[in-house]
Amino acid sequence: MSWVVSVLNWLKGASQCAQLSADLEKSREETRKKTAFLSSLSYDLRTPLNGIALQVQAARISAQANDAAALADAIEQIDANARAAAELLESMLECASLDWQQTPSRQETFAACEAARKAIRKVRTAAALKGLYLQEPGGDAILVRTDRQRFERILDNLISNAVKFTQKGGVRIVLEQYGSDLELQVIDSGIGLSAEEQGRLFDESYQAGIQERDRTRGFGLGLAIARRMARQLGGDITVDSAVECGSRFTLLIRDIVLGRPASAMAPPAPVVAAR
Repeated sequence: MSWVVSVLNWLKGASQCAQLSADLEKSREETRKKTAFLSSLSYDLRTPLNGIALQVQAARISAQANDAAALADAIEQIDANARAAAELLESMLECASLDWQQTPSRQETFAACEAARKAIRKVRTAAALKGLYLQEPGGDAILVRTDRQRFERILDNLISNAVKFTQKGGVRIVLEQYGSDLELQVIDSGIGLSAEEQGRLFDESYQAGIQERDRTRGFGLGLAIARRMARQLGGDITVDSAVECGSRFTLLIRDIVLGRPASAMAPPAPVVAAR
């Protein structure tokens, strides 16, 4: 029987080696993605900084020539580039923070609808300038207990992203309670997404590596960050969309609602948002 024990020990050792090899390969792949991610962001950061330097020179020349129109244009470009650089730095710091802190930091009890309305107020001016409507969530207040800062950050990303990529129509927010689970939907009448785009939408390295994207509209990291935060809160974000038919982003977080009303039921099957 000793040979049987030897064989079993050999198989056990082989299994452990295979697992270690798989773990090592996974670690290498994660390192490769992070390297590519940081490389792309470093390139992106140089772009607005170089723009600021060039426009500062243009502003000086315009000031010396008493060209008010050119000076105003240079200042506007400096402001745009500074905002772009600040947005990128904020995204980079946020990504690093999520790597350092894997669990929610502070639990608070608050009304989910109030958090949604707070996020809406931040984009109301941008929506008004584009002629978009913003529909706040209705119904009674739903009390939840979770990390409020991260929850509000998720809502900020989802709602501001919807406004950014919607040119006509508007954005509406729907809140639903299903037992102890909370579902929030951000539905827009924007440009929509193809099936391929939906499959890679939350990939940080993919978003950072899109060289042809319009950097004046953002760096594409908000949704990736939002999903990571949602998963740390015990939930997830999904997207349902079609090109030229708008999008619906659904945030579902388990076991954060205080209480379980008798009217709670299973969430409905997703459908594509219509114009």
